[in-house]
Amino acid sequence: MSQRGKQEYGLILLSILVIIIALLLYRNNKFQKRANQMLLNQKEELARKNDKLDALIATREKFFSIISHDLRGPVNAFHGLSTIINSSIKEKQYSALPEVATHIEKAALHLSMLLDNLLSWAMNQKGSLPVNPENLNIKTISEEVVAIFQTMAISKKIQLNSNIESPMEVWADRNAVFTILRNLVNNALKFTPYGGRVSISAKDEGVFTCIRITDSGVGIPKEKLDRLFVKKESKRTWGTSGEKGLGLGLQLVYEFVKMNYGYIEVDSKENKGTTFHIRIPSQKFEDEKVPQELEHLLDR
Repeated sequence: MSQRGKQEYGLILLSILVIIIALLLYRNNKFQKRANQMLLNQKEELARKNDKLDALIATREKFFSIISHDLRGPVNAFHGLSTIINSSIKEKQYSALPEVATHIEKAALHLSMLLDNLLSWAMNQKGSLPVNPENLNIKTISEEVVAIFQTMAISKKIQLNSNIESPMEVWADRNAVFTILRNLVNNALKFTPYGGRVSISAKDEGVFTCIRITDSGVGIPKEKLDRLFVKKESKRTWGTSGEKGLGLGLQLVYEFVKMNYGYIEVDSKENKGTTFHIRIPSQKFEDEKVPQELEHLLDR
């Protein structure tokens, strides 16, 4: 073989070798990318499982906290009040019984609200809470809520009113709207001093109906407003007559408003009062989809 032939033969072998090396490098690089992607997917899946585990632990701790602290209060109240009743009957001193009856009614309302909130919260955590939106008359629901809390309002000499004069509709789940108003009115009464005012009003804003719960209470400090609906925020605040917070109330309000394609805002000044603005769709969205131009509102 001539020298030129040997050179050509060598170049061919070298080219083949380069191609083989390039293919090996390509396969190795592709394998490395696939391995890295698998590792990344595994890390993401592990992170998701850790988040679920953290959420499960937080849920369990919240549940036991409610059982051990919040439920004990009204149950102990019933025990104490029953002792007072028995003592009054034995001593034939009946003058205190009307006041005791008022306390029993308040304790029963507290316990009923707590159990309702606990059940709703537990079902919501499991994702099994039914949502059945329909056309609702806010005037009717607000009057029902006011009727429930009249005894509590009278005991603190608070003016509790529904100022919705004409029928006004929203498209939402009835139980959710009732729970929202019930919890916000309860909070308003709790943080409003004797002789104050609490009112429910509503305004038609086109796509949304704005429901306002306004009180003349102690207000909310600025540093607490930003974390008002944060799930991990568990520090309790006491009412103007020593009422204990329900713990779950505002979390349920926030979650139920979002569940019904609404959003919530709060205005508050210390020692002046607080207003919660709840905006809920006034009618069913077409194809049950939120219009694109309104999506930024629901991200609040």
